[in-house]
Amino acid sequence: MEGNSISLRENLAQTFVGSAIIQPVYQSVVQYDDFNRRSARDVNQNILDWFKQRPRRPFFLFINYLDAHEPYVATALYDHRFGRVSEGLLRLLHNSAAGNAPPPDADKRASLIAAYNNCIAYLGGQVGRLLDFLRRFPDRENTIVIVTSDHGEEFGEHGRYSHGKDLYRETLHVPLIIAGLEIPHGLRIGHVVATQELFSTVLDLTGGGNTPFSRNSVARFWKPGFKPEPFDNTVVSELAFPWY
Repeated sequence: MEGNSISLRENLAQTFVGSAIIQPVYQSVVQYDDFNRRSARDVNQNILDWFKQRPRRPFFLFINYLDAHEPYVATALYDHRFGRVSEGLLRLLHNSAAGNAPPPDADKRASLIAAYNNCIAYLGGQVGRLLDFLRRFPDRENTIVIVTSDHGEEFGEHGRYSHGKDLYRETLHVPLIIAGLEIPHGLRIGHVVATQELFSTVLDLTGGGNTPFSRNSVARFWKPGFKPEPFDNTVVSELAFPWY
């Protein structure tokens, strides 16, 4: 779905020139953010353009919004919804998360949480815009929507900020919403669910509920007669890097 110009910026960001020269200049001259990051509004427009010319066959669409990711820079209409945050504080957060600065005090922590909420509010509105479009989509009755996240955020709860440094609930517990054909409305699942089970869930839901992956699908929890086993409430998480 990406255009060549977007791919070029993302590829450039991974190079030495991009990280050592372009990124610092962008943060100093334009705004304190990743220069290759697209806003949810731009991502949505990319999706709407794709829909106009998409092939007339079943599709799987993966959308990755980064607006609620650190650094928490919301757009102009949302950057004060819950409170404003200074560029200096965002830099302090980045250095603190990397272990290169003391953690923010209580007042600064509150400002960072407000900035995070600003980003969530903006992102929520853009996700709503996409869902409104899908409601008008001709095949809406045969469309499954899954909303989730790959991680949460810490705001000093365990002496850390951001994510990826430990395995506390703040970083592991993320939203998971599934809506679509033959999915019970208003059902809340109390079992523990791993994000890796989404692979099986997508194949199960699109395969009619009778696939080799169905036993590991989240849909098993709402099927009549399902009896959970001990492993149905077991999830394993691990750190990717030796931070300690």
